[in-house]
Amino acid sequence: MSRPATTAEWNADRTAQLLDVTREHLYVLARAGTIPKPVDGAWAAVKCNVAYIRSLRDRHSASSKEDKSRKLKAEADMAEMESARMEGTLCLRADYLNNFADAIAHGVSRISRLKTLTTAQKESVFAALRELKLPELEKPAEDGEESGTAEINLPP
Repeated sequence: MSRPATTAEWNADRTAQLLDVTREHLYVLARAGTIPKPVDGAWAAVKCNVAYIRSLRDRHSASSKEDKSRKLKAEADMAEMESARMEGTLCLRADYLNNFADAIAHGVSRISRLKTLTTAQKESVFAALRELKLPELEKPAEDGEESGTAEINLPP
């Protein structure tokens, strides 16, 4: 008379094949307590299979919890950044670049109108500004707009 399927005892190679792992990994799983250890070289195939499936399910569940946790943290970070932006303690790059371009243009305009500077002095200020190699001031596209560049027009 044969034993019931729940008490099937297999050798290491056959049990590893059932779990779709290598023989070496089968022993690693047993040492870690993930699956039952063999008794006299025989592996309880069904118990090993059930234990291995549970461990995979638990690992997947933990991974899902980590994903949810990361998503919640990202949402909280975004809300904090939006709050800081509204309070004026954080600004968007596009706003910064536009304000920077406006400030430079305003300064250039004021220098151009100064009567106390000679033409040579003004030209030397403008040359110095050109040497700064200002970063390209790209203006990102907003809803319904095309992207463009915030221009700083320096006199030649």
